Amino acid sequence: MTWKLIKDNAGIIDEADGSFVPVVTGNIAFEAMKTALDLIDVNIVVDNGDGTYTFTPDETNLFSPDAQAIAYIRARAKVDVDVAAENARLRYITAGAGQSAVYILKADDAQKFIDDAYPEVSIASYPFVNAEANALGSDGQTAADGIIAQRDAWLSVAALIEEERLKGKADIDIRLNENTVTNSKNTTIGILDSI
Repeated sequence: MTWKLIKDNAGIIDEADGSFVPVVTGNIAFEAMKTALDLIDVNIVVDNGDGTYTFTPDETNLFSPDAQAIAYIRARAKVDVDVAAENARLRYITAGAGQSAVYILKADDAQKFIDDAYPEVSIASYPFVNAEANALGSDGQTAADGIIAQRDAWLSVAALIEEERLKGKADIDIRLNENTVTNSKNTTIGILDSI
């Protein structure tokens, strides 16, 4: 077996299948890696700060990460971008799969109410418009128009967030080392944080 170490004390990548193995004493794959490299009593990994890594306490130096490790670093950076995008969304909407479904149903209901020429006499047939009107103490037209205005405002913001998320992840994919991946990730997160 051949192993490559990845940075941040996160773990190692098995070159045979590209699988990630956390560096944890007692982990079977980690124990196999120790045996393969003839390392004894190893339980932590140290970043030497120069592109090499040391298993301690026996001070056996390993090589710097290769393309598989960079791929993992990119993948972790893209997860961070996805989290930042979700945080940006949550500044505008309420979290939850159920709430997302309500937003869709509510907008559909309001659009149908508008398309049907604001039928105030049968507002009970439009449950989300009726609920909004009752909650706000307004008529159906005001409620439906408000729901659609909120949807349209959200669509603009959501599209901008999605554009920046996708651009950031594409930029991360073309970066060749950890520093440029990190810079790209941080730039994208900064943009998402400003939305």
